[in-house]
Amino acid sequence: KMQDGQNIEVDIDESKRQTEELLESGTREALKLWGVPALPELSRDPRWDHDNFRETLNYAKDGEYAVALIFVGYLRELAAAGRAPPTRYELPPEARHLGAPPSSAQLFKVSEPWLGLPQSGKRQADPRGDHVRALVEVLDRPVWEGGPAEAADDDLVFFDYMSCYQKTKAEVGELTPLREELNRFVWDQANPLLHTYYRVRLVCLPDIPEWVHAGSDVLDYSTTPFFDRLFPRYELLLSTFCQRAVNHWHPLLKAAQEPSLFAHPRELLKRIVLDALHIMSLTIQRDVAAEETRAATLRMAAGRACDYMRVCGQLRTLFRLMPTATDDDVGFTTFCEEANIAWVRVDALKDFATRSGPFPRRQDLPEGSFVSGAAAGHRRLVVSHGWEAEHHPSPSGSKLQLLLDALERARVAPADDAVVFLDYVSISQKGRSLACDAYYRLNGGEAPTMDSKGAARYGQADRNDAETRCFKHALWDMGRLYAYRGCEVIVLPVAHADGACSKPGSFPGGPEAWGRVKENPYELSGWCCAEYAIARFNGRIVNADDEEVRKIEHAREWPASIEAYQAMMDDTARPVRFTDKGDRNVVLYNFFKMAFSLKNLGDV
Repeated sequence: KMQDGQNIEVDIDESKRQTEELLESGTREALKLWGVPALPELSRDPRWDHDNFRETLNYAKDGEYAVALIFVGYLRELAAAGRAPPTRYELPPEARHLGAPPSSAQLFKVSEPWLGLPQSGKRQADPRGDHVRALVEVLDRPVWEGGPAEAADDDLVFFDYMSCYQKTKAEVGELTPLREELNRFVWDQANPLLHTYYRVRLVCLPDIPEWVHAGSDVLDYSTTPFFDRLFPRYELLLSTFCQRAVNHWHPLLKAAQEPSLFAHPRELLKRIVLDALHIMSLTIQRDVAAEETRAATLRMAAGRACDYMRVCGQLRTLFRLMPTATDDDVGFTTFCEEANIAWVRVDALKDFATRSGPFPRRQDLPEGSFVSGAAAGHRRLVVSHGWEAEHHPSPSGSKLQLLLDALERARVAPADDAVVFLDYVSISQKGRSLACDAYYRLNGGEAPTMDSKGAARYGQADRNDAETRCFKHALWDMGRLYAYRGCEVIVLPVAHADGACSKPGSFPGGPEAWGRVKENPYELSGWCCAEYAIARFNGRIVNADDEEVRKIEHAREWPASIEAYQAMMDDTARPVRFTDKGDRNVVLYNFFKMAFSLKNLGDV
């Protein structure tokens, strides 16, 4: 019916109007009507459903597995050789793991734009190995300066081009009906779980190399910015709420993960679809004479509408199973066990407080002084506080007496069998070399050594591999402790009875022995602001009537929405500061994840 550009434009406008109506009716029934597959009915939160995840990864038919996970060591070999990734058909058996992964392996999911150009006839995700090299660079980065690499060789990666069967040349491998069925299983059932299960961590590779732009028409979908596409946005929405992004520092990923963008996910995804339809309408108008191009573009437009309905159907199914952090019993227990949280007994804290000097870190706690895991059956108290110095939260130990006083005001009695989360003693710490013997005398450590100037240094053992893994898990989900209904939050804005946040003169050995001295007050400290905002929003603070806590309440306007939280973090008049700049990216999403449930964000 399209004879000239004018009629085409009219038809496109009508198509967009009808698409709007179609998107409005994206219910499960509509998905069935249009032949769009939806997730099967799930009964448990997919973030914590170990059995479902294992069953999904174990799915096989006639001896062929739907998913192959790739060993990090093999990816490092590819990157070192400068090779492009092979297809699933060409993958060496020793490069892959089939079935449910072992519990010892870290799991990663790659989200990336395919770089093969349609007009070249090459259906390839990474024809020149750009993504493989970028991925290995991310996984080779140390967890912290001087620490271990992010991934070991025997850790596992889902990289779609190698992990699934692809349409490719017959001489490379044939996409049989069975393999096509396995492929549909991956994208309709496995992929949503790979972006929600807590053990999986996202690696996002959004960069499109210059050679793709140079060899492509400006309207080609291959050059569309990665986060202007439907499925990357959908996957990012799920992963940001459910998982941890390894390369959260990437500029494009940071911009795409601004929490305010997730306040109305349905509208965000719909806008992306309509933008894609607009690009397609321009393609049709440009190629008026090419009947085949117009037909292909219109089929693509219809596919985009169906993709949108599939995405919304999956989001609806997944979101309804995810409670808010304050009500998430399974999530809280899983977090505490995976992070190996140490809840310190109040009587142990009293013992530490009688000593003058630094209290022990997690690795040096005396046997019997703490309870590991979720501490079920105990009264759980969580402390929000700032550190006095870089190497210890309270070198003089004075903070413990303030904590004990606050617990007494909160009516914590011995009969309560109360236990306390205090970050330094509850989460494993990195090893530090101290110039003062105070910690060593009180808590032990490595044998003293002499530095190049002949001065004694008192070392602490660094985290081992297991402790590193627990620490990484704790860092990204710490907000649960300040949101969960089974915890009571004690806010300690100061470190000394006279209201001082820090007193370097009280440090044993002098302030220079403990690294950088804290200068930020509580209400300007990054982690403190995040903890207070989450605990306040969820009604978990039990010492809100304390004088110093009342000062914090009036120190700034505390957020009640995602947008307000982001505004607080971006406030230039009263800037929120972090000792470790990388922590800003972690904290940015905490309020989004811990104060809201995705099912309440907009009308998905």
